[in-house]
Amino acid sequence: METTPALEISRTISRVDAGADFIVTNVAFDSECVLGHKDSLLEAGLNVPLFIQVSIPLSLHNVLFVSQKFDIPVPAHVKKKLLNDPTGGSLAVAAEAYEALRGEANGIHFSYLFRQRNPIPAYRHLLETIGIERPTLVPLAASAVKTYPVA
Repeated sequence: METTPALEISRTISRVDAGADFIVTNVAFDSECVLGHKDSLLEAGLNVPLFIQVSIPLSLHNVLFVSQKFDIPVPAHVKKKLLNDPTGGSLAVAAEAYEALRGEANGIHFSYLFRQRNPIPAYRHLLETIGIERPTLVPLAASAVKTYPVA
């Protein structure tokens, strides 16, 4: 069954009504799609904190796999960056997403799209790139809902 934006909004709000303490969006590569989803959630009455997930991709192949699996839009400029410079492009993609989205929610949730490798060096490099010396850590022990911006 294909998910529609309205169905995803309804599903997310119903989970908040059932007790979710905050919402985390799925991976963000296209800030416009995420911002539209955020606006739809707020219009539907979202009343808990919203965190936007910004991911450090491993490669273009990695991004395309995640995109296909979760129906996440990947803009052409992201594909081009990852194709032309797989290592530097990954950090550039994450830093660009962070800059576009950092003031648009209650916080940013960073993730690393390749769990078979130690993510700490990638996180450190990203934090240096975006100029954050000491990140604020939020424990994820509370009840959370993952929401999916649908194109």
